[in-house]
Amino acid sequence: MSLSRAAIWVVLGAGMFGHTPFAGTEYAVETILAEVVNRRRQYSRDGVTFSGGEPMQQAEDLDMLLQGLRSALPRLSVGMFTGYSEKELETGHYFTKRGVDQDQRRVLWRSIRSQLDFAVMGGTTVFSLRTRRCAPVRTRR
Repeated sequence: MSLSRAAIWVVLGAGMFGHTPFAGTEYAVETILAEVVNRRRQYSRDGVTFSGGEPMQQAEDLDMLLQGLRSALPRLSVGMFTGYSEKELETGHYFTKRGVDQDQRRVLWRSIRSQLDFAVMGGTTVFSLRTRRCAPVRTRR
């Protein structure tokens, strides 16, 4: 059994996402959603991973996209790489392009986290939806 994931690089822009096959081009959330759904059907992608840049800098758009993905493709595996630590995200100490206040950033992170299957966070922490816990990344030697 072979698993296949799509990667979406999130770059800071005016309400848009950078999408790797079309690097350097800005897209609306609805366009990215339609593209992921189409590619899931066309190429049988098992998941999508958001990276960057920094996905949390577009937390509002990321949250909207994740809600759309969960609605359209509920079985799609969704993950994210972020440079922010769990503590920074939980307390709302991260930058967003729209400059929402700290309380709104905490709410955004909780919504985003609830839609992720995994997140690799700054400080080498991995959040697992299965266990609902964060744990340091460990390697085998």
